[in-house]
Amino acid sequence: MSQIIKFKENYIRICSTNSSHLLQSTDRGKSWELLFDGTFMMNSIMKIACDDKIILLDSNKGYFISKSGMFWIKYVDLEQIEDLADEN
Repeated sequence: MSQIIKFKENYIRICSTNSSHLLQSTDRGKSWELLFDGTFMMNSIMKIACDDKIILLDSNKGYFISKSGMFWIKYVDLEQIEDLADEN
């Protein structure tokens, strides 16, 4: 099982059968839906849960989250991502 990241009310994880895919769950992990299928370019953005936070998965599996979409901050530590989600 891949690492699950809680981001606000969503749970996000890398797909166990395809590491270029990101899955999202809004029901505490009972069901998962495709969030990112790996076909977007690196400057593509994904908005999560109608929030102004944006997340991307890069080629080395680091998470990039930004409020503006112009300046990207890289978070690879679970605690950093949880702290960011708790700010709002």
